[in-house]
Formats: sequence, structure tokens, C-alpha cells
Amino acid sequence: MKRWHLTIALAALAAGAGWLSHGIRVESPVLIGFMPTAADARRASSNTKIGTASIDFVLRTDPRIAACFADARAHLGHLPDVVVRAHLRPNGRADSVTISDPATLTGTGLAMCLATTIETMGFFVPDGAPPTWVTYRFPGS
Repeated sequence: MKRWHLTIALAALAAGAGWLSHGIRVESPVLIGFMPTAADARRASSNTKIGTASIDFVLRTDPRIAACFADARAHLGHLPDVVVRAHLRPNGRADSVTISDPATLTGTGLAMCLATTIETMGFFVPDGAPPTWVTYRFPGS
């Protein structure tokens, strides 16, 4: 069984159990300054096929992510909800990972740790899915 098969199966179980975060948003690719075309609408509809359940599962269960937050809590104390934005490419790799909220955490050790960790992960992306932006909310402590 391939790794992504297991990820999808476990994510489906988590979804059935109601464990998934409601903080995932998959954005359609938009070119600023251009009106959306019919092709843009088709690409946007294909983005809904990107497995938000698998993204949630991977981000919630990776011990490296937990270590990033544990280190930040040790240095900062209580953490608010942290919103991370990443560009998800068709090969399942993320790049351009940033903390979009709260802005005070941008450029901190937590931001660098999350960016490095998320960029090394692999996510399930269906064949033919365009590159897209994903926003994920980690609950505060």
C-alpha cells in the first residue's frame, strides 16, 4: 500500500469521526487584474477535489509540527490560533509557506519551523489539479 493510500484511508476515518478541523480553505488560482474565464471556473471546481481531509490529517499528526508549537510555547507562553498559508503544487509539495495570522508571529522561529517542516512534507493532490493556495488554521494553546 502506498503512503498516500494510507493517508487518505486514515483521513476518511478521521472525517467520519468528526475530528477534522473546519479551518482548511482551498483557494482557486486567481490572476490579479484579469477577469476569470470559463477555464478558471473549471480549475476552481477541480480544487474542491484536493483532499482537505488528508491535508488536515497530515498537518495534525506530524510530530515535527507538534515540536514547532511546543518550542514556541516554551518561549512565548500561550499561543493564539495560527493561520498558515501555503502554495500547493501539483506534485504534492508545498512552497511559499507563511504565517498569515497573527502578523506578530511572521518571521519568528515558529514561522521558520513551520515553513521548513511543511515544505518537506508530501500531500495528496489528484492528477490534473492545478497549483493552488491552501490556508490552514492551527488552534491556539
